[in-house]
Amino acid sequence: MRARSEEEISKLSVRVQHLQKLYESQELIIKNLAGSKSSNTGQLERELDRVRSYRDTLVSGELSWKDATLFAQDSADYSRTAYKSWHSLRTEEDESIRFRQALKTRDSMHQAALCVRMAQTMLPGVQFPYCTSREVYAILQVIEYLFTDLQVSERFGHALEVYKSFNKRATALTQWLKQTTDETIHKDVEEVDERINDLANTLSQERTMNRVR
Repeated sequence: MRARSEEEISKLSVRVQHLQKLYESQELIIKNLAGSKSSNTGQLERELDRVRSYRDTLVSGELSWKDATLFAQDSADYSRTAYKSWHSLRTEEDESIRFRQALKTRDSMHQAALCVRMAQTMLPGVQFPYCTSREVYAILQVIEYLFTDLQVSERFGHALEVYKSFNKRATALTQWLKQTTDETIHKDVEEVDERINDLANTLSQERTMNRVR
């Protein structure tokens, strides 16, 4: 009785193993069929992920350019204030007012220089065509002698021209940054967005076709 049971168990085990092989063979066939259908889908998904990752990089870069533009605009505003404050001293005779306006000029121009440096920090790999690091260093040197310039007519006039020039160049830098952002950086983002939309639509169609098959 026991021998018979062991024989039946042995036969059953063989049948189970055979059935298991049939299942494995069936799964392999299904997998191959699914793979042939989804291979293109997988490629599209990988490409879409790659382009989206690239877009994230572009958007991050665009934000840096926009931040740099804002800093440059602040520099233009501060340097304009500095120029106007210094210019007002040409006709001002009250010493206390002259002193306050001179301080305002110095502080405003110092802020203008710092803003340019911040703009450059946002775009470390970009060479500015205006307000270079050398120009910023020069303007900081000029304001160190501001109170001496205040006492000497010729030096006063020279400082006025320096402040005026820096303001013009800060304004030009702002325009250059904005134009580059709008005409180059943002257009790149728009082109990538179009590519993402195309890929997403193609992928959606491919998935629909795979479900129909």
